[in-house]
Amino acid sequence: MSAGDYELLRALNDAGVYEARDPSGNPCVLTRVVLPSVEECDLLAARLARLAHIRHRHLVAVLDVCRNSPTELFVITEALHAVSLTTILQVRHHLEDAEVAMLWEALGSALAALHERGVIHGDISPTNVMITDAGEVVLIDLCARLTLEAGTPGYIAPEREAGAAASTASDLWGLGALLRTASTNPVVKAATCAIMDPNPNARVNARDFVARRAQFCAPAAIKLPRPELLAVARMQQRAPATRIRPQRRRRQQRRMPLAAFAAYGLIGLIAVVGMWWIFRPAPLESSPPHAIETASHPYASALTELLHTRDTALTSGDDGLLASVYHPTSQALAQDQQMLAQWHAEHRTISNLQTTVSDITVIGPHVRAWVQASAYTSTIGQASEQIGASQAQCRIFTVIANRIATISRCPDSDAQKRHWAAAKWQPPSVIE
Repeated sequence: MSAGDYELLRALNDAGVYEARDPSGNPCVLTRVVLPSVEECDLLAARLARLAHIRHRHLVAVLDVCRNSPTELFVITEALHAVSLTTILQVRHHLEDAEVAMLWEALGSALAALHERGVIHGDISPTNVMITDAGEVVLIDLCARLTLEAGTPGYIAPEREAGAAASTASDLWGLGALLRTASTNPVVKAATCAIMDPNPNARVNARDFVARRAQFCAPAAIKLPRPELLAVARMQQRAPATRIRPQRRRRQQRRMPLAAFAAYGLIGLIAVVGMWWIFRPAPLESSPPHAIETASHPYASALTELLHTRDTALTSGDDGLLASVYHPTSQALAQDQQMLAQWHAEHRTISNLQTTVSDITVIGPHVRAWVQASAYTSTIGQASEQIGASQAQCRIFTVIANRIATISRCPDSDAQKRHWAAAKWQPPSVIE
């Protein structure tokens, strides 16, 4: 059996993941992803292309992304000789503190690498964490958000249980649940409160959480159990659960006349229909078919150029060039001018700043995009400081006359999201 140029050897699960070989005969893993529409497949292909450029010590490498049909993708990742954390915990139950510190650092930095590129994993759980023979930690199943809607029970953030979409915050909640599973140390439980707050907006980001690991202990490689114990654990995972049903004598029941049965059935049907009519959900406002446009829209390219111009203005200290980025009434202009004035007063200069814009959609004058500032150098006199890259953030820009008028956070509430989808969203009066 084959998929494009790849030979499929065997199914690894029932979610479209296969052990495979590439055209050169090298082992790999192929994940088949089917989308409901061409537009969604286009958007997904662009997101997966970003994964193909990530090379991180603790992330499985994405080797290739193939378009098999207008709505079907093949995602090819490296094959690992490793054991899942689920299997290890089945044998050992818990890890030592230094091994937990390794999980903490490795998975936290892996999530930071994904989140800073606007990628959400969607299923952080022991099944998707592999431990190599050398005790290294590797996060796999980077298509989890695409192939699994609900995640793994026990590692699903409360807001996702309530129906919210996967997010960077829900990834971190899953990491906290995983660390609590692997450790009995109360220090770990206390530390994970920072990423398991019931309010997703109150959780710290991945980089901040990794930094807190230094207060715990130094990391060490995770020790694999003996091969015979791993073999038994794998057999237990594959064995079906045994169900014992007690034998009960069947009571002799009187049969209901057919006419009475039909009458009761009709009454029940009327009751169900009536309850549905009373409590039926209000219809959502449908969005116009032309409302959402892609990154090819003129406003999308205009926004990218404007943010690059802002980078140049900030690095050159050109207040006039900065004014050309924003609409004269924009509060963001006043904020940037104030920051530039402070830098002038401090004799501070910055260099190598570059803003990346991705995942752009347009509704009317509003441009929704993920933006991220690169690392840059800040210099005062002879002293220089390297400032790290910011975390990718979702923002909505209002563009008027090819200038930025407002900048707002992406909508969080369901009502705001419906207004956005129906092209009726309005920016708040205060710019964040």
